[in-house]
Amino acid sequence: MPKLRTLVRRQDVQLSHSLSSEPEPESNIPINCLPRDLLIDIFALYINQAGSYIRAEPIQLSIICKRWRHILHETPSLWQKIFLSLDGSENPSLLPRLNLWIHYSRDAALDIKIHLRGKSSEQSFGYENWGRIVTPIKRLAAHSKRWRSLKFWQWGYLP
Repeated sequence: MPKLRTLVRRQDVQLSHSLSSEPEPESNIPINCLPRDLLIDIFALYINQAGSYIRAEPIQLSIICKRWRHILHETPSLWQKIFLSLDGSENPSLLPRLNLWIHYSRDAALDIKIHLRGKSSEQSFGYENWGRIVTPIKRLAAHSKRWRSLKFWQWGYLP
């Protein structure tokens, strides 16, 4: 049993070391030759300057490669803008995605935009839909001290 514990501890140390150090960039890909700070600036431009109908999210960038994922996960400012589009329907990925934003934003101030919309372009967000959005709103409310801004939209306008 002591040998097993030693082996497990050794694996934990190796895993924590591999998670704490940034993966080596692939040198044959030109963008990976850029310094970390410059990549963070590029990521911030992508995330912050997206048009009204384009949702640019750090999660999209984090699937490109290990280095980008590591940089994104270690840069809370890239996760501080949260956009939720709620129509009252069941959305099983909503809460896990929201939890990612809250986790990776750490203690950064949060800018939250919530778009309340009907299930079709002719419908508005009705009272019957409020029950399904209580959980994500409560999750955000638990971090209300971190809110820098909170905006709600209804109808067809996307911020």
